[in-house]
Amino acid sequence: MFKHILFPTDGSASSDIAAQSAMRFAKSIGAKITALHVLPAISP
Repeated sequence: MFKHILFPTDGSASSDIAAQSAMRFAKSIGAKITALHVLPAISP
């Protein structure tokens, strides 16, 4: 099925909860997980 999961996060409390679920899911299927921390756009 999935071999690698990309998990975007903004560091919020809700994304921390989602990260725990993503890690459990990845572990259950034997997949790797990569976290991508996203920031709001900064206007020049």
